[in-house]
Amino acid sequence: LNGNDMIIGNTGGAVELYHINNRKIFTTSFGTQISCGPDGDGLKLEGTTNRIDLVANTNRSGATNTILELDAHWNNTSVAFMAFATGDDTTNKDDGIIRFFTKPSGGTIAERLRIASDGKIGINIAGSDNTSPVRNLDIADSSGAILRLISTDDSLGANERVGEIEFYTDDDDAAHVSSNIKAIAEASDAYGRRGALTFGTRSDSGNASEKVRIDHMGR
Repeated sequence: LNGNDMIIGNTGGAVELYHINNRKIFTTSFGTQISCGPDGDGLKLEGTTNRIDLVANTNRSGATNTILELDAHWNNTSVAFMAFATGDDTTNKDDGIIRFFTKPSGGTIAERLRIASDGKIGINIAGSDNTSPVRNLDIADSSGAILRLISTDDSLGANERVGEIEFYTDDDDAAHVSSNIKAIAEASDAYGRRGALTFGTRSDSGNASEKVRIDHMGR
């Protein structure tokens, strides 16, 4: 190595790697640290035509034990992290979950979202009676969870959709939308300020179509 690029072995076993007189990689008491600068520097795994794997392997003994954690610190404070963890099968040790944590200002970092081993998703369920999602999507809140569907159309007009829930069947005979619930801007107001709900069902062909409507007066 030349004078600008060097490897230094220090007393106590620490090793430092320099590039153009800048320390890039060095060992510490807790592992290896990479110095990133300027903005955008970091760890890059590069290949050609083959897949690249980043693997963490450890034999944890319990359920919901973290195997790999990706942690984001803001000025030395942990503000968000993602944990790849063990599932419930502590005998076969062949199932896993993913947990996402965030921290509010002045608050405590806590789990906000979980992907269970069967692919079900739970949002804010850590403090509920069911710490793993029961349905495909579980949302919990102490004041009652709210699911919001947002239209970004700033010029919404009469009969235009605000949001919709579709019930779809992937039947091999004829995949289709079997029914739906749709929120629309009611035609009685050209500016889209009044809301209505439509309910659609399907008979023998095509997709669901409107069968019932509740207008802005509840009729």
